[in-house]
Amino acid sequence: MGSVSLPPRHRRWPAPRAGSKAGGERAAAIQRVVRRELSARRAKRRAAFFRRATAWLRVWCSAVFFMTFFLLPFAYWLHGDNRRFFFVAGAVWISMWQVAVEFFCLHRRFYPKLRAERWQHLLLSVVLPHYAIRSLDVLSKGWLAGSHPFAVAAALAAPEEFRRFAGRLWRDTVHPVPTGETGDAADGEGGEALIRVRCFGEFEVSVAGTPVTNWRYEKGREFVALLVAHG
Repeated sequence: MGSVSLPPRHRRWPAPRAGSKAGGERAAAIQRVVRRELSARRAKRRAAFFRRATAWLRVWCSAVFFMTFFLLPFAYWLHGDNRRFFFVAGAVWISMWQVAVEFFCLHRRFYPKLRAERWQHLLLSVVLPHYAIRSLDVLSKGWLAGSHPFAVAAALAAPEEFRRFAGRLWRDTVHPVPTGETGDAADGEGGEALIRVRCFGEFEVSVAGTPVTNWRYEKGREFVALLVAHG
């Protein structure tokens, strides 16, 4: 197999010598990060722990959802402004407090440094029911952030779904599509062209250092345009 030449932006800093102490420490640190972030076992353990720790919060969030959108309207339809309706509204508010306190304790355990986010969600959860309902989402959004999506998919997805995801990830890695962001078209050496082809009538060519040019061809002319771009 031929060697791969990295573009300039990936060769800014000289690599440490293989036998140097700094090079060995850096390689070991990179290996530790890779093993940790690509560990499906670690992602599975963290996901299982999260499910166990938030079991009661999941129940209370579902209860607040049911009472807010089903029980409370039904009570108002049945009793109107009667005192019984306010009893039901008070029960909903107490449930919101239960969710807020449960969220506060779990958030302090999971994310001890995010104090401002914790207090903000606590105050909003006792006033607005939809904040209380979304408490589980707020807790879960950063819980698996330390794992690579590939490891998370291997731990949580069904086998067939994981195979599809792994194939898509592999294709994106081997044949990356330019994103159009600054630096994508400027990294090629010698003015190489970055070419993206969309099969349904649109053909796009981006040459290093020049604006993107778009054409819309009939099906029979797309292949000719591709050949011209390569030529």
